[in-house]
Amino acid sequence: MSTVTLNLTVTPETSTTQNIAICQSDLPYTWNGQTITAGGNNVATHTTQDANGCTTTAILNLTVHPETTTSETVTICQNALPYTWNGQTITAGGNNVATHTTQDANGCDLITALNLVISPQIQQTENISICSSALPYTWNGQTITTGGTGIATHTTQDANGCSVVTTLNLTVTPVPDINFTATYEPCIPSDVVVTPTVVIPGVQYSWLLDGNIISTNSSGFNLNVVNPGCHDVTLVVTAGNGCAASTLQNPAFCIDQPPTANFTYTGEGNAEITGHIQTHNLSSNAVSYNWVVSNGTASSETSPVLPLGNSGNGTYTITLYAYSANGCVDSISKFITVKEDLIFYVPNSFTPDHDEYNNSFGPVITAGIDLYSYTFTIFNRWGELIFESHDTSVHWDGTYNGKMVQDGAYTWQLKFKEIQTDAYHHYTGHINLIR
Repeated sequence: MSTVTLNLTVTPETSTTQNIAICQSDLPYTWNGQTITAGGNNVATHTTQDANGCTTTAILNLTVHPETTTSETVTICQNALPYTWNGQTITAGGNNVATHTTQDANGCDLITALNLVISPQIQQTENISICSSALPYTWNGQTITTGGTGIATHTTQDANGCSVVTTLNLTVTPVPDINFTATYEPCIPSDVVVTPTVVIPGVQYSWLLDGNIISTNSSGFNLNVVNPGCHDVTLVVTAGNGCAASTLQNPAFCIDQPPTANFTYTGEGNAEITGHIQTHNLSSNAVSYNWVVSNGTASSETSPVLPLGNSGNGTYTITLYAYSANGCVDSISKFITVKEDLIFYVPNSFTPDHDEYNNSFGPVITAGIDLYSYTFTIFNRWGELIFESHDTSVHWDGTYNGKMVQDGAYTWQLKFKEIQTDAYHHYTGHINLIR
């Protein structure tokens, strides 16, 4: 009998595990003909036979890496549009205005969304008011010479580095156009009256004399000056908006010590005979002079020689006017009597034949006679009065009662008073009438 011995080898069933990692975008995932829609451990099994024909089971552990999404927020200035981001041209701001995909460490998609913030350009205005006296005006390094709206602009950057454009509106308030006059006598004591040329309503006036406020009256001020000297005056006018104008006159007025006119005189030779005097000016506080003589003579010299006797008058008035630098004047008059020589001449013949020579007879008077006392008479040989005159310009023409007298000798008499001494003179002589 045969004995058969069985040696039985039992091969165990084999089981393995497969670990796979994929990206979320790879779902659904195909594994050994199976469609896997989610990750996890033991999400699927797959059975096959090994070399012994025994069952081999494979278990799938599927790891799914999620898709990563991030955002990037960018702030730009408005003038930076259009904006380039990762090769894309962006023309407007907003959230998620663009996306950009890259891979993470697992090789899965990393999606970045762009949030673009547009910082607008800031436009602003600055309103400034100044007085016209403040022109030219400096603003942010610019020199402004006139007022106006939008007269200048200045650009800076905000915290984002974007432009801030400031526009200047400059209001220029004119200051008042002011001036004043001072009226006064140039010699002390003097009442000085200072008045503005125009009174502007609603403004504050300040008057300064030599730098010190003397009045706030809009009509000016009055001042009695008793000491000589020059003074300056300043007028300051302030409007309600604070704008002020000022004007200075330096000097505004000068008051002099008045001059004192005085003089003496001495004769040049014998003044009472020649009619010339030498003056001696004794005036004080004067810089110029004017001498006036009653005979029409004048001089501006300091101490002139003055002629007096040419006109034949016996008494003359000499007036000296003394002037200060500002025109102050003082005067003094003195009376001078000039003695003239008694001068006359009586011819001894004349020829009244109606030619152009020697047709009348009478004394030739030149000086020294009181004309109101003058009497000239002519008598014939029998003592009969045939001519009489009380006028030195009226002479005898050789007639009597309208008829020509005979040739021959005639007697004349001349009577008069001397003009200076009042002495009485009586002269007698003869005249020959010849034809």
